[in-house]
Amino acid sequence: MIITIIVIYLFTFILFLLQNQKKATIYYLYTLPFLHPNIALINIKGLPLVSLNRVVIFLLIFSFFYNYYTKNNFKDKLKNFPFKYSLIFLGLSLLIVTLFGRMSVISSFFNYLSILNENLLLILIIWGTFDTTVEIKKVFRVICLSFFLISIYGIFTKIFETNPFLDMISLQGYRNIVFSYENIVRGGIYGRTQSVFYHPISYGGHLAMILPFSIWLYLVSNKVKYKLFYLFISFLIVINILLTNSRSPIIFVLIALISLFFSKKIKYVLLVFILIIGSITYIVNHDNYYSNYISTIVGALFFWGDKYNSQLGGSSIVSREATLYAAISYFIEHPLTGFGLTKLREISRFGMDNDLVDAPGFIFELLIDTGILGILAYLIFFSDILRKSFKYKNETLNDDTKLLMSLTFTMTIGYLVFINLTGEMNTFIFFFVLTGLTFKYYYLDINEKYQN
Repeated sequence: MIITIIVIYLFTFILFLLQNQKKATIYYLYTLPFLHPNIALINIKGLPLVSLNRVVIFLLIFSFFYNYYTKNNFKDKLKNFPFKYSLIFLGLSLLIVTLFGRMSVISSFFNYLSILNENLLLILIIWGTFDTTVEIKKVFRVICLSFFLISIYGIFTKIFETNPFLDMISLQGYRNIVFSYENIVRGGIYGRTQSVFYHPISYGGHLAMILPFSIWLYLVSNKVKYKLFYLFISFLIVINILLTNSRSPIIFVLIALISLFFSKKIKYVLLVFILIIGSITYIVNHDNYYSNYISTIVGALFFWGDKYNSQLGGSSIVSREATLYAAISYFIEHPLTGFGLTKLREISRFGMDNDLVDAPGFIFELLIDTGILGILAYLIFFSDILRKSFKYKNETLNDDTKLLMSLTFTMTIGYLVFINLTGEMNTFIFFFVLTGLTFKYYYLDINEKYQN
């Protein structure tokens, strides 16, 4: 069954790619949330994992560079890419870490290629693909539609305590990158929703990223039926974030939505929050089972308190301190370039250090794997995103674009908090996609304005 799905998907993608890159890119973005890392073309012991997602991105990149070197207008599009210098510095820094780290160059280099293709070059593809704000808004709409389906499925898996999608893909290959939480009790709650994602926290992180933009579509839509639809999607996303029973996505989304309260459409924003918070309050107060989720919300609001951590489970402040000290001990050994891009993965896989087996935080990964060079490179890159989104939201634009850039700014802050609380959790790809879309939307909007 899974082989048939892979063949059909890949065949359809190649047909779009042969027509033009834009169609193939749009098709990929619509289906990205469903491309679980366990859906692979090569999943054999002793060989690198070659997922369907990696193959599709590689084909997009190949097409991208072909267009870049054969079409002059395509080169012109990239001249205004806002992160060219910080992205190049990040790519070169990680390459130096790969070549001069202490890990096997072969395994570390494959991981570097994955980061380069699936993250750094993907944002270039997004930037070079779209030509109008109408196209990008349509992409946002269909991505939200994808998450509408995913959220419905997430609720289905919770109600029936079964996940046919994950059951199907977990049977494929040597590596099984499917973590089932259907039978895990956390904070007195049986099971954690993860829908089509490999982990509940990864699911929650993706939901927290898309929620600001589903609310943005609600605010900028002119027709009542569209407003109601995006309002309903936003409600489903919030419910699913709660059902993941994870604190970090709640913290993430609370930060990401801050900018909404400073928009000129505050009355519509308040309507969203009244409906969502009112619905959640009603559910948890009228159902003893769902009332247990209150501890998850409280644990997110007071995540530094060990009292709430012990009630809910998961990493406490004390355990994070132990992890930090362990990470620093490795960092001191090779502070400049770290050990290489696969060191923490090896430590976790083979249980080499109890304090680092489940190291919850991207900063721990950087301390061990990349050292000062990687930390500096990522700091410059994310600072570039924050600086430009803050700058652009204050420029003379229409209110819709200003709000979009404000949401990008607070979403990025929330995302940084999220990955440093939990780790990257396979969310980088989607973050780079959304960032590419929002900045290209800004660029096109401001150019359309000057042309008019």
